[in-house]
Amino acid sequence: MIEETVFMAPISQLRSWSFISELAGYEHWHPHYRFGRLNAQATHAQLSFRLFDWRRVRLWVEIDNINKPQGFGWRGQISSFFKFSERYEILPAKTGSEVRHVFEIRGGLGNISGWLSRRTIREEMQEHDFALLKALKKRALRPPHGKTQLKLVSTAPTRGSAND
Repeated sequence: MIEETVFMAPISQLRSWSFISELAGYEHWHPHYRFGRLNAQATHAQLSFRLFDWRRVRLWVEIDNINKPQGFGWRGQISSFFKFSERYEILPAKTGSEVRHVFEIRGGLGNISGWLSRRTIREEMQEHDFALLKALKKRALRPPHGKTQLKLVSTAPTRGSAND
């Protein structure tokens, strides 16, 4: 089962990718996901989330899609019967970037549970995307990290200054 949503972000493709790929920042904007430890190579991370809104699940996910600035994603499994992957594909657009959010469930139990809860999954994805869009809009109001507004300083002599 594959679910996909698309929305327009008001910031550039690179800034969107940087925000989405910062796993430690998910706790500030994502309603359900919390990423914990990363392994030394930053290829696996500990993910904590509520499965179908009733049971807290913690598992290690493999970060398998690091394609700066076009995409970011991970995959995990609870058992060989329930596998999932989630990815964000980011394309440049005239007014910022287009973000495509794709969630896929595989495996015997995954196919059955995905089919039975497709509406819930779609609603949660929309909730995630709304939270992400809200956070990206906040980021659009601020200049990129390290970029500050320069103050213009006049080099013209002021009235009454002595030029002798």
